[in-house]
Amino acid sequence: MSSPSATTPTKSRSSAMSVSSPAPSSTSQEPPDEERQFDKGIEFLLSALGMSVGLGNIWRFPTRAYENGGSVFLIPYIICAILFGLPGVYLEFALGQYQGKSPPFVYSRIMPILEGFGWVAAILITTVSIYLMLVIAWISVYMFNVIIGNSSSWGKCDNAWNDVATCFNIPAQETCKHGHQRNLNSTDMEPKKFVYMNGSCHDRKIIRLTE
Repeated sequence: MSSPSATTPTKSRSSAMSVSSPAPSSTSQEPPDEERQFDKGIEFLLSALGMSVGLGNIWRFPTRAYENGGSVFLIPYIICAILFGLPGVYLEFALGQYQGKSPPFVYSRIMPILEGFGWVAAILITTVSIYLMLVIAWISVYMFNVIIGNSSSWGKCDNAWNDVATCFNIPAQETCKHGHQRNLNSTDMEPKKFVYMNGSCHDRKIIRLTE
């Protein structure tokens, strides 16, 4: 008579354990919260280049270098890039990889009062994107004219949108050079007063400026 009473509690305990055992198994099937990573190194490299290299490197930097002494301009540029640019890029990569969130959230985790820095960064990116859209629109117009074969008008100064006082026609200069004994040189003209097609010729047609 004592043996059934002794086995009954053990069965109840085992049944209770069998009922409660599926609970941890359901939680173990949930996917772990792992960091998202790039499958290949080239993907990370291309995304980093897309973030750091923009139209300013191709369009603005050569102009600024030309206006400020050419190769001499590279000295302060490289110094500033090493002292300020590289630490800023490293900080951005480190915070982004560690948090994996938007700038306002990242700065709020550092200090709640710094959340405004994140919103300012987002506003600056949006503002810069607005005027870069105009540059992309110019590029699209130039590309369309190249496709339809209308690119020859860029090198002329007799178009309706040209400013004859400042537009400099290189083919006409070559013709004049071969047709006259005395050629134009740097002492005969003031280069700063001449504007090439990107400044006065085709852009006047695009933005429809009137004198």
